[in-house]
Amino acid sequence: MNFRTELSWKAGDCGINHSSKLIFIGSCFADNFGGKFLALKFNVILNPNGIIFHPFPILETISRAIKDQPFSENDLVKRDDAIFSWQHHSQHFGSEKLQFLNSLNEQQKNLRNQLKSADYIFITFGTAWGFEVKSTGKIAANCHKIPSSNFDKKLTSNAEIASSGIEVIQLMQKLNPNIKIFFSVSPVRHIKDGIIENNRSKAELVSATHQIIEATTNTKYIPAFEWLMDDLRDYRFYGKDNVHPSEEAIEYIWEKLSATFFEEETRKAIHQIQEIISAVNHKPFRSESKEHKRFLEKTISKIKTLEAPIQQAFSSELEILKAQIK
Repeated sequence: MNFRTELSWKAGDCGINHSSKLIFIGSCFADNFGGKFLALKFNVILNPNGIIFHPFPILETISRAIKDQPFSENDLVKRDDAIFSWQHHSQHFGSEKLQFLNSLNEQQKNLRNQLKSADYIFITFGTAWGFEVKSTGKIAANCHKIPSSNFDKKLTSNAEIASSGIEVIQLMQKLNPNIKIFFSVSPVRHIKDGIIENNRSKAELVSATHQIIEATTNTKYIPAFEWLMDDLRDYRFYGKDNVHPSEEAIEYIWEKLSATFFEEETRKAIHQIQEIISAVNHKPFRSESKEHKRFLEKTISKIKTLEAPIQQAFSSELEILKAQIK
């Protein structure tokens, strides 16, 4: 007897390797998986404006970078001693206006350069519920603990999201015709909005992403939402908060993605990288022993057998290992 419905998925012609340039933008789910690529020494730009849940500020992040629209003092908000932007997560803040502006614009310039040459971009929508700033009429990327009286809470329709998404995809493909674009809907449950409201939100996002994909080329859908909600479909695959996926669920989805995204050579390289990372993090019983120094030398030799771009990504670890041998 079969007690679950396993969802199989193929990305088509997709061979991500360590020479590929990858961008991850969107919710904390994008952060989780972008972080996995980053830890395995892939070339990754990960959420340059911080974690963002609503499609509009996600898409605006990309659009502003493509159009090379710099941030100005009009984009900044001051609260107490902190300066921030409605377009960024709360981890981005400053105390000196000009310095903060320069930082935001340098970051945006870097994203634009990456978009021009990126091979893949992964965009993850988290919720269709947005907090519209009354003074600007735009959905905030983050409310920065500003009182709710400054916002109007709205559910953005799939048609509105799709229209904005299609426009941004077309802009992106003019800048970089070869970029491959993957959309996903985060399976993280936004139940602070309410269970029914969360389901309404996810329905708008799923519908919108498919409308975008059907209206554009080189765009595909990653069924992360369906893997957790329909394939695994069990509370044991959520964390203690019953909101975020558990480590087992994240690993399950990662295995699904790996089977499709990576060629055999890349999978072998990932296995070697995981072994080296484990060796680098190893806590020796006797750090001065000859046995441990041989272990360090063996680990250095393993790094030197890797391809050039991966070796370069291990440069800081190499320095640490070499210092321990002296």
